[in-house]
Amino acid sequence: MKWKIVSDEDGTDYATVNEELKFENFPLNSVLKAIDQKREGSLTTISLLNKRDIIEMQNEKK
Repeated sequence: MKWKIVSDEDGTDYATVNEELKFENFPLNSVLKAIDQKREGSLTTISLLNKRDIIEMQNEKK
């Protein structure tokens, strides 16, 4: 994945993008929300969900 600046209907922000799979996420926002909401362990959950989604997308592409 590569860092990019992404603009959409919600505004402009940094994202990590896998262009081949058309997959993007917003890790800086995820960290900020986890801190603001005091959600311990949520970053591990987010990471695992991202890995799962990428694997599923790669399998669909085969």
